[in-house]
Amino acid sequence: MVLGAASWLGYLLINRLVSSGYPVSGSLYQQQPEFGTDNLELFFATTPKDYVRALEQRKPDFVVNFLRGEDEQGLEIHKTIINYCHLNGAVYLYASSVLALDAYENIPLTEDLKAHSLSPYGIFKAKCEELLQVSRINYTILRFASVQGWVPHKITRNEAFLQKLAKGQVVTVDRGVVQNRMPASVLIRGIVDIIKKRITGILHFGSTDASEEFHFLQKQAVRFGYPIDFVQGGSFRRVNLVAVPNRIFQELGQEYRQSEEATLEYLCNIPGLIKYKVTDQQQSLPNEI
Repeated sequence: MVLGAASWLGYLLINRLVSSGYPVSGSLYQQQPEFGTDNLELFFATTPKDYVRALEQRKPDFVVNFLRGEDEQGLEIHKTIINYCHLNGAVYLYASSVLALDAYENIPLTEDLKAHSLSPYGIFKAKCEELLQVSRINYTILRFASVQGWVPHKITRNEAFLQKLAKGQVVTVDRGVVQNRMPASVLIRGIVDIIKKRITGILHFGSTDASEEFHFLQKQAVRFGYPIDFVQGGSFRRVNLVAVPNRIFQELGQEYRQSEEATLEYLCNIPGLIKYKVTDQQQSLPNEI
């Protein structure tokens, strides 16, 4: 069962699971994207009771949580899933974030670190991690900073950025924010491998190298044919969001050892993003700062 089926990662995961032969169900909140398959059971859910009912009716042996909602109801849904897994011997894969570690300073953000956060989003993720770690269930916590890609039913961060460039807009980006970025397709392939191998514990996903968001977006702009100065620096804030990967190489294989250069190359070859590439005949001039 994939909770958050209409999220862009949920959408990609469901398509991958169905194509791999898994029976899949998925929760919807409002939007219902077209998955292009009949081998999928979708249901609408908003309250914790809705999720309790869905879990009890469908009895999944593996639950993946991509839900948003960093509030008391989101926490209650999280507790509901933990309780279901405890009673039914199911495995829970929880999509956390490297922001669960954003209170650490001057140390690498490795998988052995306990959640420690200052930001509201990170504090919520940290609380969810802690509930899993004191539970008696089999769980997997995924931490990652930024995954890159495209889906047909939502505007991803990559498409939103390229849309602005295509309109001739200059994009201002905070300086000092360092992340390691991986293609969404690699993360999704990794989750399917985790399900197959029943790998538990904390795993970090991300490229082996990292860079400032400012520099990464400049490179992305140039790759799509836009002037480098379409991306300009804003305020400075020192933020380390590098989720250092380690276990994915040991548990899943060396093919998960990815570079940011490979991420950029991946973006340039996504059919849904190619339309934003500037041709030799096109000229793009900034009209907004």
